[in-house]
Amino acid sequence: MSAESFATDLNHQLEHSAAIRKFAYEKFIGEHAGEFGRADYIAVILFNRCLQTHEATEILARRSFIDDAWVLVRALVEYAVNCLYMMMVADAQTAEDFVDLPKYKRYDNLKRLKRTNENLLRQSYSEEEEEELRQEFDAVSSRFHKKDGDKWCADHNISKRAAKVDEKDWSGDTREAQLLAVARRLSMATREHLRSRNGRCPR
Repeated sequence: MSAESFATDLNHQLEHSAAIRKFAYEKFIGEHAGEFGRADYIAVILFNRCLQTHEATEILARRSFIDDAWVLVRALVEYAVNCLYMMMVADAQTAEDFVDLPKYKRYDNLKRLKRTNENLLRQSYSEEEEEELRQEFDAVSSRFHKKDGDKWCADHNISKRAAKVDEKDWSGDTREAQLLAVARRLSMATREHLRSRNGRCPR
């Protein structure tokens, strides 16, 4: 079978996808030498989300839910870029902001709901719970209030973070290079088995 026919053979693509995930789990389960900071742990969590999203996309592709699968491909790309950014670009403060941003967003969303329908808000949050969320918000709001885009990062959109990742030297057999190779293979394999299912790719 030619390389071209492999690219349009769904069964081959699905087998290849499962093999990539198996390879990924084998690489990253177990003990790893070296010091790990918060950004490294975030990267591992995001990488695991890559694997989960990749498998979820495969399930949708098998059932011919192609448009839904493409939504997950977009999420997979974002998880992969953010994972690699955390591994190779982010400093300690960026990692802290990534972790603390949900505290800002939770109360910000709560305030919007309160302005719209306070009765509905009270069905989910007591006044005491609201106050706890407000205190968490106040503790971190100065770091996020006037920032645009993805507030946790100076490179505040996915394309800027992807550009920063691409600037890095990914040669060699480092854990970062291995991670990049797996992330790229996950993304490419997902796109190929969706193309093989219906022959199209969104822009």
